[in-house]
Amino acid sequence: MTAKAKEKRVAYHGFTTDELGAEKLFCGYESFNCDCRGGRLTTAVGARFVEDAFGNYIELPSSITARRFFQGVVKTQTDDLQKVYFLGGETGGVSMFQSGKGWLIMDNVTPIECIAVREEDGGVWNVLLADTGVYVVKEFGVLEKQLEIACVAGCCVGERVFYGCKNGEIVYSKPCAPTFVSESVDDGGKLSLPADAGEIMAMKGLGDTVYVFCERAVYKIVTKARASEFVLKRIPYAGGRVVRNGAGVVGESIVVLAEDGAYVLKNDGIERAYEKLNFGRIASEYGAEYGCFEGKITFVYYARGRVTTKKCVTLYGDGKSGFFGDAYVGLSGGENGVFFAKANKLSGVGGVIDMFTTAPIFRARTTDFGVGGRKTLKKMRLYGSGETKVTVQSEQGQRTYALAFRNGVAETRLAESGFAFAVSFQPKLGCVLDGADVEFLYAEE
Repeated sequence: MTAKAKEKRVAYHGFTTDELGAEKLFCGYESFNCDCRGGRLTTAVGARFVEDAFGNYIELPSSITARRFFQGVVKTQTDDLQKVYFLGGETGGVSMFQSGKGWLIMDNVTPIECIAVREEDGGVWNVLLADTGVYVVKEFGVLEKQLEIACVAGCCVGERVFYGCKNGEIVYSKPCAPTFVSESVDDGGKLSLPADAGEIMAMKGLGDTVYVFCERAVYKIVTKARASEFVLKRIPYAGGRVVRNGAGVVGESIVVLAEDGAYVLKNDGIERAYEKLNFGRIASEYGAEYGCFEGKITFVYYARGRVTTKKCVTLYGDGKSGFFGDAYVGLSGGENGVFFAKANKLSGVGGVIDMFTTAPIFRARTTDFGVGGRKTLKKMRLYGSGETKVTVQSEQGQRTYALAFRNGVAETRLAESGFAFAVSFQPKLGCVLDGADVEFLYAEE
């Protein structure tokens, strides 16, 4: 019987990293600085330099290597509110920046969190939590120690500040008075965690509830009642050890990073999530840094292997979508975005001014396009906008093609032969890919 060449066209209506939803979609095993929610492949949002009130880029002190950034607020002499920034150095110490005044090194304090609280009379406090105590900043450069509490986590709910302490206690303040923690019916108080819960790793507020994430347990505190009636309730959790600082609020959910991957807490239930993403074996003892912005959370953490490596992953609140990106220095969150050090300037994820160091790439799984035997690729057609490169790899090697869209379509002729092919896409920042067609010849007996 003589083999006869037959032509076939395979159409993909989008892109995904979820094998379960891969029918008629290009299924990827790795998405780096790319996002493919809803089948549409787009590049991750770029970075922007943060500016002060006069439009100047905020440069970092050259003598300090940044570890964490926090955004706060102070009142000016005209009673206006102005954003300020706090910088925690890798070797300890905290610096403060205010527009028109620059940076000032204040003290040898290493803050783990900054909580902005407003007083009843309209005053504004920046409450800095540290393992050496609770500090308050009300005006530029004035750091005052207010409480002798060794903090490991904290949050603000219902105008009260909740402090997670090293001794397993949770101390909470009077409303609008973050340093008034005397126990009473309506003012402050404390709660103690069971010893088997382990250390407090993170605390987050969602609605009128405080969620406490310990090494081996998760609790909630409902704050609707009077202060003397606050109680702890345990939430069933069977996952791995929670990573220090490994929780963030994303919409109506809390995303939690643990040594065995990521979880989502929603409606008082906590479940494993993002199972299609390869987090690796997370080294929980190193802790994590994170920032939340526009419905997603970015974690920087350490993954075990032959060499412990620093990884960065951005997760969406749907419990499925995410992408890996560059590991930043000094990652943390604030009202205006996720902040990190870049080019000796304070930078944030928000508008597109500077793109990521690592170019976006989406690597699809090796495929035979649903047909066995040897094939010869003839043509690929992409639908979308912008510019992208496409790399096709087979037994013969690999070749890269550059494509630009015109009227929503980009097309290139191929000359690849083999039994199976690995295709990867390298879209430029701002590129959108909605689908693809592949045409090939194969032998039919």
